[in-house]
Amino acid sequence: MATLRRLVEGVLSTEEEEIGCDECFEELDRFAELVLAGREIPEALWLVQAHLERCGDCREEFEALWLVQAHLERCGDCREEFEALLAALRQMSPPE
Repeated sequence: MATLRRLVEGVLSTEEEEIGCDECFEELDRFAELVLAGREIPEALWLVQAHLERCGDCREEFEALWLVQAHLERCGDCREEFEALLAALRQMSPPE
């Protein structure tokens, strides 16, 4: 029954304009940087935000990326290691 409910909720939450996981993943680091900085999300990234609200897999990727970036902000002396980790995360494929 829970699967049916998620399916119906997904259909009802469908927007006229949406992006898929691949497009979301391409903008995820930029989106995370803005969120971390507390800056306003530009209109060009509203679709990323909407996708993250609907897609648990991409939301998990965002949360992991956000945590890494947040740690980078606090840890100046380990910045090089985390920059390498962040670059590796950006190279990864989006979730299937």
